[in-house]
Amino acid sequence: GGGGGGGRPRGGGGGRRPPPPPPGGGGGEVALKDMPAGTDSLAPLGEYPYNLCFRCEDVVRDEHDDVAYDAVLCLSTTKWVHLYNGDDGIRRLFAVFRRVLRNGGLLILEYQGKQSYRLRRNINDTVRENYRNMKLKPETFERVLAEDYGFVMVERHGPDPSRGEAIKGFDRPLVVLRKA
Repeated sequence: GGGGGGGRPRGGGGGRRPPPPPPGGGGGEVALKDMPAGTDSLAPLGEYPYNLCFRCEDVVRDEHDDVAYDAVLCLSTTKWVHLYNGDDGIRRLFAVFRRVLRNGGLLILEYQGKQSYRLRRNINDTVRENYRNMKLKPETFERVLAEDYGFVMVERHGPDPSRGEAIKGFDRPLVVLRKA
């Protein structure tokens, strides 16, 4: 998944392997460094920064009952969900965004372009098959999120594939969408 602090790595991104699974093979929560001892990281804790919660999980497979987040941050992740789970997997991810956000909640999404997919298409047989059968292209994600999942564009940074602007390397679209 993506989204550490301090910005993006420079250059070509290093190795040619997919990102490792989360420690322990599943999800987990990342507690704030200064969180008071004995507090539940999912409980509302009052004022900033204690009202923040970060979770690392397989959002396509994990359950999401009884949640209503104000915002979901998804950085450098859609390509991997799409390549490993196909069009059905990326649509499941979009449905999770819709389900877990409160009305008016924000989706902050960075997605990779087709060239990035192409570079990773031969990692294994599953990815190769999903890549070959892919009908939903990353350049259509914003339109699909609006038309099929009820999101409205709030803000955009970086290239706009709908206007023919190429996504190159780490110069990727970063969009803020509101759940309508």
